[in-house]
Amino acid sequence: MAERLRILHLTASHRWTGAAEPAARQAAAETQAGHDVLYAMTTGSSFERRAREAGVEVTGAVPFERSYWPHRKLRDLRLLKELIADYKPDVVHSHLTHDHILAGVAIGPTGPGKPILVRTFHRESPPRQDAFTKSLVEKRTAGIVTISTQQEDALSQAFGLSNERMLRIGGQVDLDVFQPGERPVDMRKEWGIEPDAPVIGLISRLRRTRGIDWMLDAAEIALKQNPEARLVICGRGSYKDKMLERLEQLSVKNQIIYAGYVSGDELIGAYHAFDVALMLIPGNDGSCRSALEAMACGRPVIGGDIGAIHDLLDEGDFGWLVPTNDASALADAMVKATADPAACRARGDAARQHIEREHSPTAVARHVLDFYGRLIEARDGVAAR
Repeated sequence: MAERLRILHLTASHRWTGAAEPAARQAAAETQAGHDVLYAMTTGSSFERRAREAGVEVTGAVPFERSYWPHRKLRDLRLLKELIADYKPDVVHSHLTHDHILAGVAIGPTGPGKPILVRTFHRESPPRQDAFTKSLVEKRTAGIVTISTQQEDALSQAFGLSNERMLRIGGQVDLDVFQPGERPVDMRKEWGIEPDAPVIGLISRLRRTRGIDWMLDAAEIALKQNPEARLVICGRGSYKDKMLERLEQLSVKNQIIYAGYVSGDELIGAYHAFDVALMLIPGNDGSCRSALEAMACGRPVIGGDIGAIHDLLDEGDFGWLVPTNDASALADAMVKATADPAACRARGDAARQHIEREHSPTAVARHVLDFYGRLIEARDGVAAR
């Protein structure tokens, strides 16, 4: 997309979580590509601070207050209309349902002379199919960005969207932060693990829905076959106590380490301490950021065959894809990954190369910018040949 665009991103959130990080990275990459980008969000917290640190211009002109009071929704709608009129964007890109609805009402049906409205669905969840949502997507939204083939198929079936109105992109990761090489912190030493011991690692929110019991069932099988292997679990969440109770009942409990929450240099050090990483079931960030970060650090991934994990691992020899909730298959992948260190490293090297090609912020932004261009041509009645 050679033409310089004015792009307005919208996220009705103040928290640096879920959709916030990939959306801010995209906005920053679009800015670096030479486009005029403004990000409207709920200001005053971590999202605003982190977005500004990434080089994104931020405005709090629309509070995006989630309230049941109609007058506050109408106020936000008026303020968004004023922002669009003042900024005159070519593209309005929404990232959550609340801001998508406001933008759809503010812009109206797609047509010449209006900005195109684009929506990214960042989570794997069944789409709403009420009359209002159908009208919002089919008549007022020029294009939809999805994070997986599974999600793309669901949205296409729900709304009858043509391929030209949809773009599937994977997640993105900061290649300067997450990279192979010298580890910033020797987490194996911190955890009391021998330098040459095979290590399987999980970094995840600890919820029942994230496959924790499935992992422990598989570990009971796999770790018995290799007494030197270790499973390290990093994270926090509502299922932590139940997980620890369950862990104590396992015969291989001495081979499993709960390392708590890790961030910053310890997070990067954790990936470097793993020989192979687990990404079992996607969470709030449907792009599966933990898998992308591990692969960027040169680590292969054992993943559940679902959502964006399927797309990520089905594209090449970067790890092992296993049926979800199949403990035997997961255990088999764990054994294979820890039994042949050279093959495991080769998959990790391939994983890093794939991330560099397809999952850097620059690569993702390039695909999205090209998509904007095609949607603008379609809006103006120019047949793409």
